[in-house]
Amino acid sequence: MEAESDILKLERKRLYDYAWSEEYGVSLAELDCSTIHLANEDAKLYPELAKVLSEECDLYEVNMLEEYDMLTEDAKEMFSSGAEGFSPFVSTLDVHVRRADNTVLSVLYDSYYYNGMNDGRRSFWGGNFDTETGKEIYLPDVVTDIDEFAKVVEAELFSTVGADVFYS
Repeated sequence: MEAESDILKLERKRLYDYAWSEEYGVSLAELDCSTIHLANEDAKLYPELAKVLSEECDLYEVNMLEEYDMLTEDAKEMFSSGAEGFSPFVSTLDVHVRRADNTVLSVLYDSYYYNGMNDGRRSFWGGNFDTETGKEIYLPDVVTDIDEFAKVVEAELFSTVGADVFYS
């Protein structure tokens, strides 16, 4: 029987802003960014993970704010040159926690960016972090037989999605 894992206590931090144009009576750009930190109690228990999350949060927030400033300026420029059918420019980042216990923290980031071109761009990426050390965990760190792992993943995909979707 496995030992029970303690669930980490996390705090979500959210940045939200929008640029409104009085001159044109429209929203030019929108920023929506969420990140996570360890709550005070767990930050004391797992200081290395708390440090990694804090650094990651700071990096994402700075990048998102810079991107938002650029989108706002681009939207102003577009309006000054006679934009028609304008939709506000958007930059979002949302973090989803997949697992958070005394062994590992697994997160998924979901990003969307729209600057008036095409239908926008969506990206996903994630990370798994050792709770004690704060170090990122990679597949070879936990999988010893990659061929067997591939077979298990293939079987799971076939059973949930269907074999006709995949070639091998």
